[in-house]
Amino acid sequence: MLSRVMLMWPLLTAASVLFVAIDIYKTPESAILKWGFVLLNGHLTKTAVLVVDSGQKYTPLAWQGDKPGGHHRKGVLRFPVPDEQAKSFELQIQDSGADTKRVFKWTIK
Repeated sequence: MLSRVMLMWPLLTAASVLFVAIDIYKTPESAILKWGFVLLNGHLTKTAVLVVDSGQKYTPLAWQGDKPGGHHRKGVLRFPVPDEQAKSFELQIQDSGADTKRVFKWTIK
């Protein structure tokens, strides 16, 4: 039984990657959501940083919510209150084992 699972694993992985690649090609604006499992498996308190428009960086104080793993996680990532009144800020999440990071930007009106 285990040997069959091990033989099927590369095939299932290839099929999954192909599905995501086709889906991203058809709907490129939501590509970040297609690979959401990368973010969901990480420890956000260790991989996230909040950057305000002055360049000041803040590391998370705590994560309150679901534990790492699974495809759907919900919770609150708490940061310290910035020293100055920010007009914009971004959340940067470092991809584990890679030089890339995900960046989410907001502007306060």
